[in-house]
Amino acid sequence: MWDLPLRFLAFSEIVALASWAKQYRGAIIAAAVALLTAIEFHQYIVLAVRYPLYELITHDLLEALQILKSP
Repeated sequence: MWDLPLRFLAFSEIVALASWAKQYRGAIIAAAVALLTAIEFHQYIVLAVRYPLYELITHDLLEALQILKSP
């Protein structure tokens, strides 16, 4: 439910931060969006492919993100 508004806010912040570089603004925006897309895709691979978590229970989520080591 909050994905689209948060993505809009993140994109508008990227545009605002890139406004200081008028000449390379398009490239900076494209690079930042590509970086965020890569991070989101990596999180999808970790949480949905390697550890198919249907319920994001804290213990399972911490194990999937390798924050908590299982015995």
